[in-house]
Amino acid sequence: MSEYSTNKHENGLAAFLFIVLLFLTGYVLMLKTQTINPFTKELNPNAYGMRCGTLVAVCRDIAAIDCHAEQHGAFYYVNKKTGEIIGHCGGDCPDGKCDPNTCPPQAWDCTAVRHSSFLQGR
Repeated sequence: MSEYSTNKHENGLAAFLFIVLLFLTGYVLMLKTQTINPFTKELNPNAYGMRCGTLVAVCRDIAAIDCHAEQHGAFYYVNKKTGEIIGHCGGDCPDGKCDPNTCPPQAWDCTAVRHSSFLQGR
C-alpha cells in the first residue's frame, strides 16, 4: 500500500468521524431545545430555560414546570401536547407576557392533583 492511499484512507476516516460528531452534536442540541421530544412525544422541561427541568405537576393536558421559582426563577404552566406556555408566573418576566391573573390558568382545575408544596399556595 502506498503512502498516498494510506493518507487517503486516514482522511476519509477523519471526515467520517467528523460528520458523525456533527450529527451527534446536532441531535443532542435538538433534544435539549425542543419543548416536545420529537421521538418520545413527551414534554421536555429543560427546553424552557437553564434553570428549568422540574415537572412538578400535571392536570389533564397542562403541566407545571418549576424553574427555581423560589429563587426568582420562572414558573410555567404549559400545554403538555404542544409545549405552548399558557401561564408564566413568578420570577423575572423577560417577554413581558407575565400576567398574575393567568396563574394558575383557568384550565388548571384539578383539585386532587399531586404537586409540590410550592403549588399548594397558588
